[in-house]
Amino acid sequence: MSPKTNGRRWPYPCSIRVRYALVVGALFLVILTVLGAVTISGIRHKIATELAEDMHLAVVDWVSRMRPGYIPPPNPVEPAARARYLQLVDSRGRVVVANADAAGKPPLSALRPAPGDGMQDFTACPSWSKGRCLLVTALRLEPHMPDAPLRDGPHYIYAGTVQPPALSMHYLEAGFGAAVLVASVMAGWVTWVVVGRTLRPVRAISAKMGEATAKDLTMRVPAPPGDDEIAQLARASNAYLDRLEEAVNAYRRFASMASHELRSPVTALRTQVEEALMYPGEVDAHAALRRTLDSTDRLEAIIDDLLAYTRVKDAPPEAYRPLDLAALVRDELAGLPLAGSGSGCGRPVSRRYGVRGCN
Repeated sequence: MSPKTNGRRWPYPCSIRVRYALVVGALFLVILTVLGAVTISGIRHKIATELAEDMHLAVVDWVSRMRPGYIPPPNPVEPAARARYLQLVDSRGRVVVANADAAGKPPLSALRPAPGDGMQDFTACPSWSKGRCLLVTALRLEPHMPDAPLRDGPHYIYAGTVQPPALSMHYLEAGFGAAVLVASVMAGWVTWVVVGRTLRPVRAISAKMGEATAKDLTMRVPAPPGDDEIAQLARASNAYLDRLEEAVNAYRRFASMASHELRSPVTALRTQVEEALMYPGEVDAHAALRRTLDSTDRLEAIIDDLLAYTRVKDAPPEAYRPLDLAALVRDELAGLPLAGSGSGCGRPVSRRYGVRGCN
């Protein structure tokens, strides 16, 4: 069955196995995608933070060695101060000093930190970097600072390094995306297998129920071991089939009994009618009708008995209640010949006996 949306019928898998596999696969895809996005963001942030710390160390190392009128070589002394490009730029945008990798190149960035901003971290993509972007740290040196090497206006220190592939490319996204797809497919496949094995007894029950016919009521469904829901379903189905077989056999016995009981009065009635038709001159019509009426009464009595039997058989059992056995005996004796007729049934009943049972 397919759900409807705005008059359209959308495909809807009928198999429980397929539905569970799709749901689990979709859940894994959503959850792992969110986790992957958070993980990639964390990895990128960690890499950028570590590189920024290296740039900060390179800038601090260089500035700590500066003196008024003296600019030391831009070669960091600290091993952790790893910066590929180091430049000192004046307020006019001219490179005053640069290390070997940055020599002869324009400033790493045209961004100028404002007074009091401290170090600023940003990404720059200069024209000479051949399409590669740089992680840059910039620091403003004011001329009134005690260790300012130059007094002719503010200067700017730039430390930069090339972005690693983890930041500049989409390798992390591609790797995590492939891993998420593989994990989601694997989760759906595992769910497919597990649900299939779980529903295997249900398929066996369905196949066995499809073989059931009205002629063979001895068929029973296979009951798996254990006490789970499927095993309980199988046992309940077998119990229902037992009751069904018992009911059908009871109706068969009733039909056989009814046909046997009705055969004799129907045969007698037919014989009487045929005799009256075959010998109209020899059969007394009034007597024939009387005999026919007697046979009809007998037939009616049998039908009433059969109806009473079905009502009593199908009626729910009533609660036990006391039965006055003496009253029952008196009622029965009332229909017998009177005392003194030689039957020996004239003895009075004086005591009352209580009997548990149905009246």
